[in-house]
Amino acid sequence: MELTKKRRFALSEGGFRKLCGVIKQRDHELAAAYRKIIGINPPHIGEDAEVHHVIRKGSGGPDREENLIHLAYGVHRYQVHGDDPDLSRYLTMRMTAYLESGAVRAWRYRHRQELDQIYSFAEREQRNHKRKVNMPNLKRWSYV
Repeated sequence: MELTKKRRFALSEGGFRKLCGVIKQRDHELAAAYRKIIGINPPHIGEDAEVHHVIRKGSGGPDREENLIHLAYGVHRYQVHGDDPDLSRYLTMRMTAYLESGAVRAWRYRHRQELDQIYSFAEREQRNHKRKVNMPNLKRWSYV
């Protein structure tokens, strides 16, 4: 029996950029819940900020709304990916609590159609890739 590694759900660069815009808008709209649950202010639109994968891409974290959060550059670089593993673990726990909160779930429900549009194209691309990979490599016979 051969074990196969499950592919991480990854969006194209354009799809990821579009999803990042949606994430920034979500965290801006839910600023009060963001501040209350995580304990830091969300970055302002246009501020030097980054979108962070709560479950890292290297660990199989998908490019999905429920795994992404908008963080100020300093928080992302020096607190989440900084030298203090306890602070990083604490912030990851708080970010997970925020992403599972009722406010985010309600927002997700209201924006499900927009999110589904972003994901559907990537899912089709992955299915087509899987079909190409799993097709038998048949030799072509030439009749000379």
